[in-house]
Amino acid sequence: MTVTNGAVGALTDTLVTTLAGTPVGVSGAAPGPLAAGASGNAVFSLNTASAGVVSGNGSLDFVSHDADLADLTLASQAITFTGTVTELAVGQLFSNGGGGSFSGSGSAYTLNFGSFVAGSGSTQHDIGVLNNILSSAFSETLGGSFVGLSANGFSFGPNTFTGLAGGASDTGNVLSFDYTGLLAGNYSQIYNFNGISSFTGLPDYLLGPIQLTVNARVTSGTPGVPEPAIWAQLIVGFGVVGGFARRRRALAKRAAAC
Repeated sequence: MTVTNGAVGALTDTLVTTLAGTPVGVSGAAPGPLAAGASGNAVFSLNTASAGVVSGNGSLDFVSHDADLADLTLASQAITFTGTVTELAVGQLFSNGGGGSFSGSGSAYTLNFGSFVAGSGSTQHDIGVLNNILSSAFSETLGGSFVGLSANGFSFGPNTFTGLAGGASDTGNVLSFDYTGLLAGNYSQIYNFNGISSFTGLPDYLLGPIQLTVNARVTSGTPGVPEPAIWAQLIVGFGVVGGFARRRRALAKRAAAC
């Protein structure tokens, strides 16, 4: 709030401002003495450490001051303070079951579907979202959606929701990997969960994105049939085993002849 000493002239008193009666949670600072025509700001701050409603009354009190005369008390300015301190929603991902392994925390998670032999097939995983704050009258609800391309065999949906209270979770966000017709190789996709924190009567607040990286691998060959490199290793192994068997039979014959 701007405070101005509106008087003019060489003999004008200075204006002294003091602050009185602020409610708990509100602090303020009055401007220093103001000469004729000067302005200054009365600054008020709200402590947001604790959730709840802040309300109450205060005043700016004014005194006209001259070094050679007694101070003159002027009319005060009443101030009404109101405000609500809420707790922002906190998005957290978790596994609700499915193929692959899920890990991570904070703003980065990974879903590793694992390895599949080229051919026809698919797998999926249910990604849950938790509003990780305690439920109270001042906790904000969580909404949002997962954003990312559905490509390279990956698809994700449905994955949009609103109104998730503190401590509640949303499931059924199914992330799928269909490797039908895909060539051998490593596949990866990134999805961002863009969370929105909401409270009745206040503008929505966009939370920082949570990144989910999804990986999968497709190998060549058919189920139950070793790849060429594995076949080569098996043949060498069979040859070594056969050589040992022949040697043992030869030693046995020599021992019998003796």
